[in-house]
Amino acid sequence: MSQKRINAMIPYALKEVEVFVVKGTVESKYMSAIASFGVSVLQSGIYATKLFYDAKSDVRNTLPNIVKKLANQNKEFVELDKDVILDAITALKLAIRTYEKVDNKTQDDIKEAQDE
Repeated sequence: MSQKRINAMIPYALKEVEVFVVKGTVESKYMSAIASFGVSVLQSGIYATKLFYDAKSDVRNTLPNIVKKLANQNKEFVELDKDVILDAITALKLAIRTYEKVDNKTQDDIKEAQDE
């Protein structure tokens, strides 16, 4: 892990996590997905992790694409270096912690209030 690379990725990660934010809050399932992404890369490998997250039917399927953007390389996700992926996930974890975590039902209520 490169602290310099993580620090360089954080401003971009802050922009990317806005996909998960509703009125300054983030559903706990998205925080969990980001937290488990790095562990999945370490335990299952890059290719298996990409397949698993691509199979998700909600916003979590965008995680491999977000990591690829943060890596800022002209490679496919599965071709990225594992250290670069882990650094990008660390930057995402740090970025998403700037928002309040709410349970999934609470954010649904917030979305409904926002639509009114």
